[in-house]
Amino acid sequence: MRLGDELETAEKVRILVQLATSYRETDNLAKAVDALGNGLELEPANREALELRAELHEKRQDYKEAVEDLRGVLNTDLEDDERF
Repeated sequence: MRLGDELETAEKVRILVQLATSYRETDNLAKAVDALGNGLELEPANREALELRAELHEKRQDYKEAVEDLRGVLNTDLEDDERF
């Protein structure tokens, strides 16, 4: 059994977001995006991970990916009748 097997999904995602934040602070944007991608595989509607990854994509001038993540944020927060 691996150490991560004992953690709940939400806890794993929280740790990956923290790891990504640390990578961002050291300007290792590629690793930060990868960590967030791993977290979003576990919990695709995690608003914090989506927002941070959108910010990182913007810094990397990956605007298409940034827009996709921001759309994901909107989809997680708003009901269909609230979007427009």
